[in-house]
Amino acid sequence: MHNGFVRINSVPTRVFTWGHFVTEKFNENIKVLVLVISGNPGLPGFYTTFCSTLYEQLNRQAVIWAVGHAGHDEPKKHMNMKVPKLKEHPHLYDLKGQTNHKLSLLEYIPPQIEKIHVVGHSVGSKIILDLLRESPEFNSKVDMCYLMFPTIEHIADSASGKWFVRLRPFFFILKLIVLLFNLLPHKLRYGMVKLYCRDMPEEFLEHCFEHTKLSVVEKILFMASDEMDKITELDEELVKQNIHKLKLYYGKKDNWVKRKYYHKIVERFPEIDAELCSRDFDHAFVLKSGEDCGEMVANWIKQR
Repeated sequence: MHNGFVRINSVPTRVFTWGHFVTEKFNENIKVLVLVISGNPGLPGFYTTFCSTLYEQLNRQAVIWAVGHAGHDEPKKHMNMKVPKLKEHPHLYDLKGQTNHKLSLLEYIPPQIEKIHVVGHSVGSKIILDLLRESPEFNSKVDMCYLMFPTIEHIADSASGKWFVRLRPFFFILKLIVLLFNLLPHKLRYGMVKLYCRDMPEEFLEHCFEHTKLSVVEKILFMASDEMDKITELDEELVKQNIHKLKLYYGKKDNWVKRKYYHKIVERFPEIDAELCSRDFDHAFVLKSGEDCGEMVANWIKQR
């Protein structure tokens, strides 16, 4: 596994890779790329167990790239990589900006790659659908898209979405709390995060700590707020045009995606490959079920 920052659509972005880093020359025998696009918050570090499992289950014969969202994972100060400010460049950080961000990442894919599998988690699934529409070249190379717990319609109507919308007027209070939190000594802040995330695997604590930066929190909330406004009606025509490239996996109990959307899409498209989870995976599956889901998705890919 390698990770590092690459400037994508003007924003320094951390990418985790297995096989070859984004800027490395690929082994000429590698023809398959698996691109994993995160949910929101978009820290690819949470996807290491999932992607490592994918890499091993695919016998290390495919390159794996995991990418988060622009501005959600900032480089350390000593790296001298300036991140464009949200107030001055909001177009880089809304839902459309995050789609453009992934379009720019596609420029790094070498021509030798013949087959691309794309895994989208939550809003990453919405971004994948938009990529299929926006980039015919990408669409032509995509073999299959695996949409995990997909927030692709009416996200604001979900249980968590409704809470988010209600709390939106009070985000200034949250930002003030984050600002005050960052004035505390580092050890105290880290201890508080560790206590709050005590049920989370130890290896994810550092990534949780990254979420406590005010500049990151602002971009996460900004993107999420735009999702509430923009992810409404399902683009049924787009689904119909790409139905042979879509595999959708819905949660049995998901506070961000109503179960009725699984039944709705199956009823609307009887031929679609959609599945309702029978293993009680959480919406944030990468935190506790990364290995199990990695094996599951790897099996789907091997069946292609």
